[in-house]
Amino acid sequence: MAAHPTLYNGASIPLTLGIGFAEGAEAPLDRLLRAADAALYAAKREGRSRICHAAGVRAARPAAR
Repeated sequence: MAAHPTLYNGASIPLTLGIGFAEGAEAPLDRLLRAADAALYAAKREGRSRICHAAGVRAARPAAR
């Protein structure tokens, strides 16, 4: 993305993109969102134009009996 600056009103604007994502078919949505948010901030800390995956997002454990 940074290799292709965006033009706006004749000015060249360099853009970068940070992406954080999480996956887990059985994981609750709130847990996935928190994990993806943490991955996004990790991508930002690591520098420009990064993609970070939140590994290990699991389904909630069944309640103890």
